[in-house]
Amino acid sequence: MTFKLREISIIVILALLLGLGCVTEQTSSGQKPLDAGKNQADEKDERIKKVFETISERNKTIKKSPEWLKTAYSGIGIKRLNDIPKEKYQSYRKYLSGNSIYFIVHPGYFAFFDDSKSTYLPKEAPTEGFPANNIAERFMGILPPDAVTTKLLKEEEVLLRDFLEFMSTEKRLVVLVLSRDYKEHFSYGEPTGRDEYARYINELTNMSDSIIYMESQGPWDGLIEAKDLEILMTFLNTVGAKKIYLGGGFLGKCLGNTYESIRPKVSYENIAYVPEITAISPDDSSVSSSDIKLINKNGRINFKVVSNYFNTYGTKDGEMPQFKNLSLYKAYR
Repeated sequence: MTFKLREISIIVILALLLGLGCVTEQTSSGQKPLDAGKNQADEKDERIKKVFETISERNKTIKKSPEWLKTAYSGIGIKRLNDIPKEKYQSYRKYLSGNSIYFIVHPGYFAFFDDSKSTYLPKEAPTEGFPANNIAERFMGILPPDAVTTKLLKEEEVLLRDFLEFMSTEKRLVVLVLSRDYKEHFSYGEPTGRDEYARYINELTNMSDSIIYMESQGPWDGLIEAKDLEILMTFLNTVGAKKIYLGGGFLGKCLGNTYESIRPKVSYENIAYVPEITAISPDDSSVSSSDIKLINKNGRINFKVVSNYFNTYGTKDGEMPQFKNLSLYKAYR
């Protein structure tokens, strides 16, 4: 009898200890309700929605004002990397997203610099002394609307603009690679006497402190000169950027040049293209092929097909580049 009572007592004590242990473990591990992940995702989606609502409102109001346009036309409003003192590099660490930095190569290239097109833009009636639309918007408006290349260009322009507007509003670090001496190489027609490319870049970046630029070796390539590459690597090491994500245009052309310039300084696993913000050249013969459905029935880019298309490209050394999908927000919301 005594043995049974003792046995029962031990069992009760063990049960209490196990119960307390479970409670303690559950509390100390900070376990969250099963729907916590969903709530966090919903909160993120709502925040991103509000960011893009802010962007839309700003584009319809502030950026249409003569005061803003006057500033936008006065020159590129973001800092050039070469002009930033080394002792200021550390201050850009706060803009880094984790340990990742994004590069956008030659934004607006086709509208501003592509010599393959022979279209000259018609003059646009000014609004309070300034054109209502930038050159890229005006150029897209005169392209054949039903052509696959036109649809592709328009979608790529929207996706890239969304990305840079988002990054500038959220104060996240981006490096633009712009054509050197760009004012001497415009191909969109008669000069207007205004710095149209400055307006375009300023509209995309909102002249944000978190976005900077450097120049490619030439106007029609994305190569980075050795002295500029040295400055760039010092900057990246100082801010702690380990992962490099590339976008812009065009894959296999200028964008490939930038990859090839940076790759010897960065390990293979730490550099990748982002399909959602990587442009395909409309001059690629296969773009308009009926066998390649780059544009879906809704008129949007089919990223699955695009990713397969990208896999046909390699670098000059035969190395197959890596691709990483955009994780900051959904490209098509």
